[in-house]
Amino acid sequence: MAEKAPAQAETKFKEKDELQLPQCVICMKVLSNDTMRPNRLKRHLKQQHPTLVLETKEFFSSKAESPKRMRLDKSGSYHTGARSEDIFNSISNFVEKNDLDWKKLIGLCTDGAPAMIGVRSGLTRNLKEKNPAMVSTHCVIHWQALASKTLPLKLRHTLDSAIRIVNYIKSSALNSRELARFPELHQYVSARDSMISNIEAQSSTP
Repeated sequence: MAEKAPAQAETKFKEKDELQLPQCVICMKVLSNDTMRPNRLKRHLKQQHPTLVLETKEFFSSKAESPKRMRLDKSGSYHTGARSEDIFNSISNFVEKNDLDWKKLIGLCTDGAPAMIGVRSGLTRNLKEKNPAMVSTHCVIHWQALASKTLPLKLRHTLDSAIRIVNYIKSSALNSRELARFPELHQYVSARDSMISNIEAQSSTP
């Protein structure tokens, strides 16, 4: 009879924003650290993969090796990474390779992730060591995307109405031609078309 696999055999670890998070080797779902409790791992295995409950440790170990074999870089490392160290090294190599002056790097715009703005090892801190005068900002589009997910009901209603109006006008050539009969209104809507479309895309992002 095959030795039953321990619950931990079903997981490996995945880096996300420089944090080590467990990942199921079967469905590749990234789990929370709290899931590493044996009883919760067993629950995940029974609920999500009931046909594999009696598989051996060797089976799960072979599954854990599969992502490594799928890497494009045969040297054993990924081409790119989201760690602050990887991003900084890529920027640093480019600057040095092209003999650029670090003082000309005057600004950095990020999405606010820990790997970007971490006070100890974030990309912003590493770049400011090269140029202390560099200015770091949080991406405004990212702010808009975050804000659009928590809009008060009245503002959400206004935004939805504006989106519906613009989409209605864009839905047919006839509507667009009719609007063109009112030059000032046509110019006003056209100027805001791309902005509203951008907000619509952000607000629909999960």
